[in-house]
Amino acid sequence: MNRLSKRRKTGFIICLITMAMLLCSCSKEKKDSEYLSLLIGKDASSNTIVPINELAVARGYIDKYGLKVKFQPVARSGLFESVALGKLDASTQDVMANLSLGARGGDIVLYGGTMAGGQAVMAYKDFAAVAGDVNNWKGRTVGCLMGGTAEMISKRALLEIYGLDPEKDVHIKLFDSYESLLAGASKGVVDIALMYNSYVDTAKKLGLVYLFPVTDWKEDFVCCRQMAYGKKFRENTEPYKRWLKALILSYKDYRYDEEGTKKLLNKVTGQDEAWLNATIYDKETTQNLSYNPDPNFNGVNEYYDTMIKYGILKSDRPLTDFFNISLYAQALKEVIQEFPDEQIYKDMWTYFRKHNNQYPGFESDYPEKI
Repeated sequence: MNRLSKRRKTGFIICLITMAMLLCSCSKEKKDSEYLSLLIGKDASSNTIVPINELAVARGYIDKYGLKVKFQPVARSGLFESVALGKLDASTQDVMANLSLGARGGDIVLYGGTMAGGQAVMAYKDFAAVAGDVNNWKGRTVGCLMGGTAEMISKRALLEIYGLDPEKDVHIKLFDSYESLLAGASKGVVDIALMYNSYVDTAKKLGLVYLFPVTDWKEDFVCCRQMAYGKKFRENTEPYKRWLKALILSYKDYRYDEEGTKKLLNKVTGQDEAWLNATIYDKETTQNLSYNPDPNFNGVNEYYDTMIKYGILKSDRPLTDFFNISLYAQALKEVIQEFPDEQIYKDMWTYFRKHNNQYPGFESDYPEKI
């Protein structure tokens, strides 16, 4: 009787375990069926590590929100057109290429941010002594990367801050690569060179003198943006919203867990922590490069206006035709509701209100209090 009782007890436990396993399996199958997916293109020639993108995947935030993401390396020459043609669902790079494509009627939507900052102002040695005062740039030559962010921000800053007409008072010379800009700057072909952070040390070795980061002109000048294939975005914003929510969570880690971020990125990318610190966190070596999923309509709109004003783009298409801030706002609201005690997400809402309030109808649609 005792043995029979034990057998029954054992059988009952086995039955419970089997039922639990079946329930877990069913639950998992249901969860898998609810996953959405995004195919995100990235420049195959770039070794840039975007921490908020990497953390969103490595920390499991995309899994948390039921999203599968695949990063597809694509040649830069075809990356953005591939999004507009629906071969890719999204990309996370190059605001100027995005705006050029949108201005020409490309079927895209800009809906979030990736990075900002990261540029330095440097001077040819014979001009360096007085170059720190930008008013002395009148009649001088400023070198920029063709199609780069520095061209737009410098033109706007020269006019708005110093009253220098970038078409009459200053000659802006464009180069097709940073290597050619470096070569020209070291020989005095230009008096001022606007360099990306990874070229600053080389520029110093070639005799150029560091002046200041471009963020001194504008703290959060925009660079790469989150861009979506318009047709897919219009049909179903849900996968893009889940991606934004994952980025919002990873932004907190990037900002407040530097050591944990570097350790995880070391594991994921194979780059050592010293290199990761120098390229992501060190303000001097990164030239105040920062990462933020906020769309920053105000900054992108200034950029777009500058491109049109100086004839870089010829278009009467308003930016609002292919720019969306409502999805990020919705994603951020949902994260705040999910984590009501986390101040950083409320701070992100404050940042959103400050940097997107030029969007039509903003104040009525996005009040201060959620």
